[in-house]
Amino acid sequence: MRIIHLADLHFQRDRYDEAAASIQTARDDGKAHGVDLFAIAGDTWDGPVQNTAGSRFADFLELIKGLADVAPVAMIYGTPSHDTDGSLEVFERIQAEHQIVILRPGKPYFLGGHPGDRSRPVLREHAISDRDSLLLFGVPEPNKKWLLANGGAIGKDEADEAARSAMRALLLGLGGMRREHAELPCVLLYHGQVSGAKTGTGYTADSGLAVSRDDLAAVRADYIALGDIHEPQQIPGLPAYYPGAIYPINWGETHKAGCNAVDLQPVDVEGGYAYGYTLSRLDFPHAQRLKIAHTYGQEWTGSVSGRRVWVETTCTREEAAGIDTDALLDKLLSAGALPGSQVTLNILPTETVRAGDIASKATLREKVQVWANNSSLDASDSILAKADEIEREQSVVSGHANGAHIRYTRLRLRGAIGIWKKSRKDEIDLDLEALGSGVLAFASPNGAGKTTILENMHPWPCMLTRDGTLKDHFRLKDSCRDLYFTDDRTGYRYRALISIRADIASGAAEYFLYCDKGQGYEPLPGINGRKEPYEEAINALFGSLELYLRTAFSSQRPSKYAPDLSEATKGQRKALFAELSGIDYLEAYKLAAKRKADALEESARELQALIAVTAGVDEEIKNIDARCISLAQDARKAEESIKDTSARLEVLSRRRDGLRADIDAIEGKASRRAKITTEISVLLSQIKAIEQEVEGFRQAAEGRAAAELELSNYDIMAREAATLAAQKASVDECNREALEADRKAREDVAAKRRAGQLKLDDAIRALQDLERKLARIEGQLSEPIQDACPTCGQSLPKTKRDELIARHTELSEIRTRLDIESAAATGKVSRAEDELSAIIDLPPCSLQVFPAATRLKELYDALDCVDATALRETIRKADEAAVRSAAGHDKIAYLRNDLQSHQLEADALDIDLADRPALTAEFARAEQEYTSTRDKHQEATSALAAAKASIEAEGRAKESALARSKQREAAMAQLTKVMPEVAEYRLLERACGADGIQALELDALAPGIAEIANRLLASSGNTGRIEFRTTRIGGKGSKTKQIEDFLVYYIDDAGEEQEISTLSGGESVWIRKALYDAFAVIRARNTGIQFLTVFLDEADGALDPEARMRYLRMLETAHAEAGRYQTIIVTHSTELQAMVSQTINVADLGPRAMQEESAA
Repeated sequence: MRIIHLADLHFQRDRYDEAAASIQTARDDGKAHGVDLFAIAGDTWDGPVQNTAGSRFADFLELIKGLADVAPVAMIYGTPSHDTDGSLEVFERIQAEHQIVILRPGKPYFLGGHPGDRSRPVLREHAISDRDSLLLFGVPEPNKKWLLANGGAIGKDEADEAARSAMRALLLGLGGMRREHAELPCVLLYHGQVSGAKTGTGYTADSGLAVSRDDLAAVRADYIALGDIHEPQQIPGLPAYYPGAIYPINWGETHKAGCNAVDLQPVDVEGGYAYGYTLSRLDFPHAQRLKIAHTYGQEWTGSVSGRRVWVETTCTREEAAGIDTDALLDKLLSAGALPGSQVTLNILPTETVRAGDIASKATLREKVQVWANNSSLDASDSILAKADEIEREQSVVSGHANGAHIRYTRLRLRGAIGIWKKSRKDEIDLDLEALGSGVLAFASPNGAGKTTILENMHPWPCMLTRDGTLKDHFRLKDSCRDLYFTDDRTGYRYRALISIRADIASGAAEYFLYCDKGQGYEPLPGINGRKEPYEEAINALFGSLELYLRTAFSSQRPSKYAPDLSEATKGQRKALFAELSGIDYLEAYKLAAKRKADALEESARELQALIAVTAGVDEEIKNIDARCISLAQDARKAEESIKDTSARLEVLSRRRDGLRADIDAIEGKASRRAKITTEISVLLSQIKAIEQEVEGFRQAAEGRAAAELELSNYDIMAREAATLAAQKASVDECNREALEADRKAREDVAAKRRAGQLKLDDAIRALQDLERKLARIEGQLSEPIQDACPTCGQSLPKTKRDELIARHTELSEIRTRLDIESAAATGKVSRAEDELSAIIDLPPCSLQVFPAATRLKELYDALDCVDATALRETIRKADEAAVRSAAGHDKIAYLRNDLQSHQLEADALDIDLADRPALTAEFARAEQEYTSTRDKHQEATSALAAAKASIEAEGRAKESALARSKQREAAMAQLTKVMPEVAEYRLLERACGADGIQALELDALAPGIAEIANRLLASSGNTGRIEFRTTRIGGKGSKTKQIEDFLVYYIDDAGEEQEISTLSGGESVWIRKALYDAFAVIRARNTGIQFLTVFLDEADGALDPEARMRYLRMLETAHAEAGRYQTIIVTHSTELQAMVSQTINVADLGPRAMQEESAA
C-alpha cells in the first residue's frame, strides 16, 4: 500500500503558484507510480479565505480535487488559527473520483474496496473485514477547546494537566482500537508538536501540549503522518515523520521542500501481524533557500547556484552608506542564484551597550560601581556603604507585589448601562476559567457590550478609556463590579468588589478586596469601603494602572491614563520603559537618596547660616574687653565726683533753707496784698452793680403810667371783640340750618325725578315689545292663503287649507288684542312723561349776612399788636422798684466804707513788700547753685551705676560671644563632615536617576527587548526591525560628548528608518504591540510579574483583512512567549473569530444561576 504524506500546505493567495506546483507534483507522482491514499496532516489553509476570484479559493479547491481524482484523500484539522472551525468541510462536498474525508479524533476509519466496485477504494467509519486494507486515525492539533469540551470550570494548572491527560487517554483509546484490528496496517495522522522534535528555528518542542513519544507509541501505528513543524525529520525511535511544508514559508526554512511517499508491506512474524514500511522523499519544484549571514568586510562563501539566496550583511550605519545592495544582488545572480534572491543590510544599533554587565548585578552597591566606572567617577567605600543603607531601608524593590502572576477567573457585572442598552440585562456573569486557555474572541455585534465588559475587567475604580465616574456607567441602586482573579504564583485567590449606588446623584461607591489563602475569602486588613486604601492595595498587587494599560490592555481609543507611546517625551518614555522593564525600583532608591541629601543640605544650610551669623564673634570679644577697660575708668571718675558734690551740697542746703524761710514770710504778705487787691476789685464791682440796679428801678417807676393807659385801652377792645364774635356765631348757626334744609329738599326732588324716569323707561319698553309683536303678526297676516303647496305646486288638502284659515283667523284676533294693549301702553307712556315734567327744580338757598364782620377783623388785628402780659409785668416791676431802690442806696454806703478800710491795709503791705525783689533774687541764686551741684551729684551717681551695669552686661555679652565662638567652631567642623555626605547622596541620587543606572539598565536591556520585539514582528511576516537609541552625540570638537536620549526606530527591509512617532496607524499597530509584549516578557524575566490574562479591544481596526491574519500570528507568538493563559480580543473580523480557540457571545451571558439552569 502506497501513501503520499503531505502537511502544512498553508494555502494563501499570494503563494498559490508555489502551492499548485507542489500539489500537482504529488498528484502526477500518484498517477505515475500509483497511490492508495493522500494523507494531509493539517494546516491546509494559512487562514480564513473568502470565496472571491481574487482569493484563488476555487482554484485551490480544484488542486485538492485533482488529488481526489487520483486516490482518496484523508485530512485532519491543524492549528485553529490556520484551519479554522468548519474550514475543511468544503472539501468533503467536492465531487471527485474518490472521497475526501476529514478524520475526527477518537474514531477509526477504514480504507477498502467499494461494495459495488472493489477496484475503487473508499473511506468509511465501519469495518468490512473482507474489503478493508488500511486502518486510519486522525488527531488534530491538541487544544483545550475540544479536549476539555465536556469539562467544567477548572483552574489553569488543572486545565493544562486535564488536557494532557485527555490527550493521553485519547491516544491510549486509539491504541485499544488498533489492537482490535491488528490484521490491518495502521496509519495515524497527527498535527502538533512531539516532545524532542526540532523546530525550524532550532528550538526543541517540549512545552505546552506537545505529546510525548511514549504517548504516540501507545497507538502502535505502523506509520505516523505528522504535521505542524516545517523542518522534515523523523521522531527518533518511532515511525513518525514530519514531511515539512510543501514550499518554503519563510527564509528560515532552508530544507528542500517535498513530501513523503510511504510503502507499507506486511512482515512475517510469529503468531501475529506486522507491517513494515519504506519511505522515499518526493521533492517539489522549489528552489532551496539559503541564508548567508556575514559581517561587512568579509567575503561570503558557499555554493549559491540553483538556490534562492538571502545574503544579510551586518554593518554599522556608516559602513552601510558605502554598500551597493543592487550590485551585490547582481553578483549573486551572476553566481547562479535564482530570481527572488535578496541582499539586505543588518545595520548595527547606533549606540553600543555601555555597561552590558549591569543587568547581572544584583545589589545597588554593584550597580553603582558599574555606573561609576562607566562615568569615570570614583565610587568610594562611603558611597557604597550609603547605597547599602538605602537598599536596606527600601522595603519595596519594584513597587509591585513580588512578582504576582495575575489571572482573571470571573467577572460579575450588575447594572452596567453598556450591557443594558442592547440586551436589557441587569446582570451578567462571565466565567473565564470555564473557557480554558488560548486566544479567545468576543463574537457579538456592535453595541452588545463587549467593550463594557473589557472596560470593567480590571480592579481599578475607574473606566479605562471612557469618561466620567463609575456612577455614570451604571444604573441600579445595587450596581456592582465583582471581579475574581488568582495569583498563580502563590495560588491565592482574590475578589475585588465595587458596589455603586447609581440611583442617587452622588453615586456613592464602596470598595472591598478579599483574599482566599485556602480558608475562604476574608477582607484584607484596612480595606473598609473607602477608595484610598482599596486603591493602594490594588496598586500593590498590580503595579500602576499605566503599566497595566501598556502590557495587559490595548484599547480601540487611547486612555487618558496611558498616552500614546509615540507622543511621549524622552523623560516620559524612559520612566515608562523603566517601569515596564522592572527597573522602576531604582526611582525609589533615587528618591530615598534625594530625601537624605535634602535633609543634609537643610542641615548644612542651618550650619552655614550659624557660621555666617557668628562670623565676627572673635572681633566682638576683643571689642568687649576694650569697652570693659574704658567703663572701669568711667566708674572711678564718677566715684570722685560723687565725693566732691556731697560736701558742697550740705553747705548749699543750709543757706538755701534760711533764705526759703525769709521768702516764705514775705510771700505771705504778698499773698495778703494780692488778696486785698482782689477784694477791692470785688467791692468796686458790687457797688457798680447795685448802682445800675437802682437806676433800673428809677426807670421802671417812670414807665408805669404809660403801661397802665395802654393796658386799659386793650381791655376795652377785647370786650367789644367778644360781643361781636357772639353775634357772628348766631348768624353762622342760622345759615348752617338753612343749608341743611335745602340739601334735603334737593335730594327729595332728585329721587322723585329718578323714579319718574324709571317709570317712563318701563312704559316705553312695554310699548316697544307690543309694537314688535304687532309687526310680526302683520307680516304673517300679509301673506295670502295659498291653494297649492309652495314647494311642489300640488293643491293643498282641504284639512290643510282649513288649518291655514284657522291660523289666519287666530292671528287676526291676536292683532286686535295687541292693538288694544298698544293703545293702553301709549297712554301709560304719556302719563309718565307728564308726571316727570311736573317735577320742578328748587330755587337757590337764601343766607343771612353779618354786618359787623369788618369791625370784628379790625379789633382782632389791633389786639394782636398789644403784648398785655408784658404791660402787666412792667406795672409789677414798677411797684417793686420803689421798695428796692431805698435798700440799694443803703448797701452802696456800706460797701464804700469797707472799700476804704481795704485800701488802707493795702497801702501798709506795699511798704513791707518793697524788699521782696532783692530777697527773691538772692534765693534764686542759692537755689540754682544747689540744683547745679545736685545735678552733678546725680549725674556722677548715674554714671557710676551705668558703668557698673555696662560692665556686667559686657561680661554677659562676652560669655555669650565665647559660647557662640565655640558653636561656630563646632558648626564648621560639622559642615566639613556634612558637605561630603551631601555630595555622596547627590551622586547616588544621580546614579539611580533616569540618566544614571536606569539609562544603563535600559541600554543593557535594549538588545534583549529589541530581540523579542523583532521576533514577534517576524512571526507576523514583518521583516523590519525595532532599534533603541539611548544616547546621541552632541557638541562639536573638544566639547563632543554622549548625551542621554531615548528614541525608538523602526527599520524596514531597505534600511529606511522611522522614529515610531512618524509611523502610520497601520504600521504603529504592529510596532506598539510588539514593544509592549516584549516589555511584558522582559518584566516577567526580571521581576516575575506577569498578567496571564490580557485584552485587546479592536486593536486590529487599522489593518486590512490580510494583515489581520498576520496580526493574529503575532498575538499567538506573544501569547506563547509571554506564557499567558488567555489573550482575549474584541474584533469584528469573522476571519479572526474563526481562527481563535474559542469565542464568547455576550448574548449568552446572564446571571450565574440563569446560566447554570440553561446549561442544565
